[in-house]
Amino acid sequence: HLGGISLTDGRTVDGTSVSLAIADRFADMLKAEVKVSNGPEAPWCAQVVLTVPVVPTRDQIEFAQDHETSSSVMRTKLQQLAQRVVVMDGEPDARARLVGLFENAAGASPIELSRAEDLKPLLESRPIGVVILAIHAGATQVQAVRRIFRTRLAGTVEPYLIAVSHDQSPSGVEQLLDGGADAYVPHPLSASALLVVLSKAWLEHERRSELARS
Repeated sequence: HLGGISLTDGRTVDGTSVSLAIADRFADMLKAEVKVSNGPEAPWCAQVVLTVPVVPTRDQIEFAQDHETSSSVMRTKLQQLAQRVVVMDGEPDARARLVGLFENAAGASPIELSRAEDLKPLLESRPIGVVILAIHAGATQVQAVRRIFRTRLAGTVEPYLIAVSHDQSPSGVEQLLDGGADAYVPHPLSASALLVVLSKAWLEHERRSELARS
């Protein structure tokens, strides 16, 4: 709190008002905000809150550029390999949403299946790298798909199995992974999250393929 301030023309003005006016002008120049609060010990207490824009460091810029480049490379690869990715869901509307997410992430359309029974002839006709399975009946669906993988033609590599489920409980996730899922993804999904999971899936599938060749 400031007392009166005497001006050269003989007038006296309230010091608190002057100090607040100066703070307000200063804050306006810095595009900041002035907050004024009352307190028992300081009847007029002015707090200037500065809003400072964050300037990214060189490392942050390079990381962002590297991440964007990696995402672009993975997106291009998924476009090329889209017909080796299977999206399986028995519910048409849910399957359409999952396919749409893949298309947003990869820029291409995957293979769609509604029944696990259709997976075996597909595995026998072409190489499949990733299966995205929407879970509606718990770990039994994962186990059924994993059994189909094990009846594949000799010499082929088992696809990477991604389970998409509404059940986010620790026990539910554990059952899916114990049942044979390679990865668990909670529902609802986002295109960016799906791209990250697919990136890991293809890296692991290529590692398995390399081991099978050696």
